[in-house]
Amino acid sequence: MALFKKSRALFKSPFPEQGHPRLVSDLIPEHHQHLPMLRVFLPVCREIDELARWSEFVSLDDETASLAWWDVVEQAREDRPCVQEYAPATGEVDAETQGALVDAIGSINLSSLRWVGYPERLRTRKPVRVFGDDYYPSTVRPSDLEIGRRIPEFAWDDGGRLAWGARLYSDSFVVAAEPEVVQRLHRDPRIDTVPVRVGFDVMPRSAGD
Repeated sequence: MALFKKSRALFKSPFPEQGHPRLVSDLIPEHHQHLPMLRVFLPVCREIDELARWSEFVSLDDETASLAWWDVVEQAREDRPCVQEYAPATGEVDAETQGALVDAIGSINLSSLRWVGYPERLRTRKPVRVFGDDYYPSTVRPSDLEIGRRIPEFAWDDGGRLAWGARLYSDSFVVAAEPEVVQRLHRDPRIDTVPVRVGFDVMPRSAGD
């Protein structure tokens, strides 16, 4: 069975055309906001292929989903000065994040929005305005989660079971899903996650472009 199937449902953006996402939960469609959420942190990078997880520098058990990478640097630089040599991710999927997402998502059909400015953008549909930027609607395919490719900023299913959202060039993304999926992701040793306090946690400016 294919991991992802193309949805034939008529596309409709679930996000406001203007404004800015302030809360972590603003990156999730309203009809998915009843679900538990996690913020998933993409690895930081030093040199081209040297990746490190946020949890190598701070205990995420003691942090909230409002954590900024620059807060990590401030906390860790005395004991781990090398932390200052790492740069936040820019939305690119690494192998471990890819594996965790594919295992968690399975064959759920997902609509998606990808920013029009990417070189690999697909001009299959007329762009729509979301939070003041233009995005191309599409459906999530296995190629959207290829290693080294930027994750689609927004994705969701029609059944209200799973969604994710991120800023442009993001260092992390927010997943909303059924409890068993969220628990599986939170326990997955391949990725760093923090539970989201819906309606309270604020996404820091360093989380994307």
